[in-house]
Amino acid sequence: MIKIIVTGAECSGKSTLAKTIANRYDIPLLSEYARTYLSSINRSYKYEDIESIAREHQSQELPLLKAGHKAIVYDTSYLVLKIWSEYKYGQCCTFIQQAFRSQHTDLYILPDCNIPYEYDPLREHPQHRDILYHLYLDTLTQLKLPYIQVSGSTEERMLIIKKSLDPWLSQ
Repeated sequence: MIKIIVTGAECSGKSTLAKTIANRYDIPLLSEYARTYLSSINRSYKYEDIESIAREHQSQELPLLKAGHKAIVYDTSYLVLKIWSEYKYGQCCTFIQQAFRSQHTDLYILPDCNIPYEYDPLREHPQHRDILYHLYLDTLTQLKLPYIQVSGSTEERMLIIKKSLDPWLSQ
């Protein structure tokens, strides 16, 4: 099974890309659970909430892994939760760290932040998108994880993505 993770800073087009990839290749999409979780609590989130999000992410992933699909595209990952936790709280729980280290990923897709910022009450760092982008880039590079960077419009980004995914997914 091929695992494709769209990762990166907030408001960089991750959800749009993940949905477009899922539709283009007719593969399942594991949606971002954090948005659902944060919208459902009637308070500001806390450090502990990020682990709860990670555990639910894992429980939603398991049926997809067992179903035997040729591929899955993820609109978030343990990497997002790790960086989010470290950036906001200066630490990351053991569960997320272990899940991130043990997660096999065939390709990370890292969109840059060259699209206009769109306000959303769940987004926190509009002025830090470039800093966050470089945290993702540095982590992917330092850990020698397979990734591609994409920029431009959704169509331009998909042209870059297709070059990587077509050999695996177009048959």
